[in-house]
Amino acid sequence: MRYVDFQEEYNRIIAAHTEWVSLPKAEKVAKTASIETDYLELMNHLPSNEHLLNAYGGFLFQTGRHGLAIVLLSQSLNLNPNNADAWLNFGIVLNTQNQFARSRIALQRALQLDKSNPVIHHMLGKNELDDGDPEVALNHLEYSIMLDPNYSASKWLKGVAHLYLNNWMEGWEGYQLGPRENMREYEASGQPVPEWTGQKDIPNLVVYGEQGLGDEILFGTCLRDLRRLLPKTEIVLDVNHRLVPVFQRSFPDFVVESSDRSDGGGLQYNKPLSYKLGFGSLPYYFRNDSESFPQITTYLQYDEGLKNQLSQFYRDGKKPLIGFAWLGGVVETGTMLRSVPLDHFSKLFEAVPNATWLSLQYQKDISKELEPYRSKFDIIHDQNMIDDIDRQMAAIAACDLVVTVTMSVCDFAGSIGKECWTLVPSRPLWRFSHKGKHRLWYKSERLFRQDRAEEDWVPTIDRVCNELKERFK
Repeated sequence: MRYVDFQEEYNRIIAAHTEWVSLPKAEKVAKTASIETDYLELMNHLPSNEHLLNAYGGFLFQTGRHGLAIVLLSQSLNLNPNNADAWLNFGIVLNTQNQFARSRIALQRALQLDKSNPVIHHMLGKNELDDGDPEVALNHLEYSIMLDPNYSASKWLKGVAHLYLNNWMEGWEGYQLGPRENMREYEASGQPVPEWTGQKDIPNLVVYGEQGLGDEILFGTCLRDLRRLLPKTEIVLDVNHRLVPVFQRSFPDFVVESSDRSDGGGLQYNKPLSYKLGFGSLPYYFRNDSESFPQITTYLQYDEGLKNQLSQFYRDGKKPLIGFAWLGGVVETGTMLRSVPLDHFSKLFEAVPNATWLSLQYQKDISKELEPYRSKFDIIHDQNMIDDIDRQMAAIAACDLVVTVTMSVCDFAGSIGKECWTLVPSRPLWRFSHKGKHRLWYKSERLFRQDRAEEDWVPTIDRVCNELKERFK
């Protein structure tokens, strides 16, 4: 390393790191290695610098190396146990690892050292929300907003806490301020297309999917309400390319396209767009109380001919056909909490040994995990069906029942009215609230909740097994 002032070099790296955080994904990937190299070089010279250990630990966390981040942050706190920022970072990482009690202790220590920091109150709110206590979370989030009235992250999380509690109006107001995975921009006559805010008698409106497949389907339950409000407006749906066939079939009076199709050509719709609206904003207009959820929630139409074809293909005589999935989400959305170990889940196979079990698990190569059970049970995994959402919807329709963890499969099933039993973790995502046996979104779905006192999924699986035996006796 060339001779430099170490403080100056530290400041330069921190500035580059701060800029890196807000970069678009492609640029961030391109600059990650350079920042990593700079951190490592400076670490060689300052291995016991508490601030450097804290900053580099934060970078390791942001690049997915949570275990290493915990090691460096622990070292930083050993050097200076009064560093509020290090306690905050330590609490954030622990919360991501679902170590909620340890995270809370770290965040409370940070709060003792820096009582007026809205970020710490925000993270305590997130910790309580992730740990399944939305009421306590609201107290922290409201205090965070009191300290910084412009802190949109806390306003969004406050909205999510209200959604947990089925306080729909307050929930959607905050939810509008939150992060979306794929916010889309459109232009008309060289100008950005504005957000729709309830205007009527408009020429057209593009409603775009900005979240995952399950959320697009969940929020899509509001589309018929939108049509009733705008009977003469040309509504363009810009959905995930895998959902185009089913939405085209279900909404023949809409224009259904996808701007994320493989050729990268964007929308083919050639009229000037008047307004745009994200799928996640639909409930803000149409689901402001529990009474506004419709009694009939089946709204998507599967391919009936394909359903009959797959039924003949998968069924073995009069044996029940049960769809199943046991892994849900990714690290960022709580996969460790939402997924059921296959050795536990396999007890369901034993509960109805004469059934054909149709895997709806979407991960590549997942079929290998099912091999140990195939010698004893009739289990099918058809990757071609999994990779084609339209075929998967038809396959779900062909089943007698679907049993799944909290993932897109329960939205697929609910949207077509298929009976679905969903295994809900004790600390669920807001879409499943924190109590109740049913979701207002889908009438055909039944929830089997893991109790907070249960250490694992075994008691929940046992309850489902008993119900399966009764259902297929």
